[in-house]
Amino acid sequence: MEKASDKRLIVGLDPGTTCGVAVIGLDMKPLLLTSFRGANRDDIVRAVSGVGQPILIACDVADPPGFVRKVASLFDASLFAPRRDMTSREKRRIVEEYFPSLVKGLDAHTMDALAAALKAFLAYRNKFESVEARLRRLLRPETLEEIRAGIIRGARLSQVISREIMGLEEEAKERIVKVYVQDKARAADQRPGDPRERLISLLRWENERLRAELEKLKAEKDELERILKRRTAEEYGELRRDAAYRIREKEIADLRARLREAERRIEELSAKPSGEELQMPGELIALREIPSFTHEEVEKALTEAGESPYIILLNAAGGGPSTARRLAEAKPRVVVRCTEMSHQAEEVLAEYDIPVIPVSRLEVKYLRGKPVVERRILEERIREYRRRRIDSMMDELLKSAGVNETG
Repeated sequence: MEKASDKRLIVGLDPGTTCGVAVIGLDMKPLLLTSFRGANRDDIVRAVSGVGQPILIACDVADPPGFVRKVASLFDASLFAPRRDMTSREKRRIVEEYFPSLVKGLDAHTMDALAAALKAFLAYRNKFESVEARLRRLLRPETLEEIRAGIIRGARLSQVISREIMGLEEEAKERIVKVYVQDKARAADQRPGDPRERLISLLRWENERLRAELEKLKAEKDELERILKRRTAEEYGELRRDAAYRIREKEIADLRARLREAERRIEELSAKPSGEELQMPGELIALREIPSFTHEEVEKALTEAGESPYIILLNAAGGGPSTARRLAEAKPRVVVRCTEMSHQAEEVLAEYDIPVIPVSRLEVKYLRGKPVVERRILEERIREYRRRRIDSMMDELLKSAGVNETG
């Protein structure tokens, strides 16, 4: 039988000049209903301690008074307060619903304290009943009370069950030893109240509960992994998009810089000197620009009077033999090419003894918007071109002579 000092209690308090005290057990049975006029905290603690061990201290207002908090602290008990202050009508209704025979005999302070204790019990009742519906056949009454106390204190159900299993194991061992000494034949006799039966049932129940919890955790783990993979894929996609965006930004910036440089060059190349024809110093030679090696551009350039006989092709690609022949008819002194020229076009110009010199072999500069080169360097390159041309022709003659001899 449980001693009074071991019994778990819910205590309702209504502090004031007269302090109402209501003590109920975890089975909701009233154990102490009284009020103290002018009593101090020690008197109330002493009275409650004589009934059992408080694990929950309750009041009827949302903001617990300091007196209630101190009593809860002294007992190391949890503190319960309703979400909003209980009205007089609500307190009377809850007491009448569960203890109608007590209503007339209670003073106002004790009724308020009892209403607070009942409100606290009802806040946990659904949890109590949910657990006990599955465990009532397997556990001792005192263990069910311990489970209720654990729920109030916030303990995990598995901790309480583990303690009960350990107790039943010890009890079963003691019983087995006693039965073995008294009568071996009775060792196999397991009556309904046998602790071994309860232990086996409890272990089975705990095993099933743990399996269900394990399946739940596995499902949660799978779901979290799916969420993680999805978020990882999304973040990776975002990172790739960000990287691609940064690359595109850099490419756009580079293209804009190149465009500005091209515009500057075009402006320089397109600039025309005003007034009289540009007079070059004796050491410089002006070059006549032809933007592209096409019939139209060649014709346009050749019809302009007073231009230099020294030609610079800004884009030498695209021109064929006929375009080269039309250019050769103008008898330019030299053609400076800024890009590659077709072999056929270059051969046509060579036939007309017109040197074709890559711009990389010269130092072309701009003077008031006009391309110029140093006369000394240009003439040296023309001489080099002609020497290479003569050497090439000699090689061809020697090869041709060698073929005839062998033939």
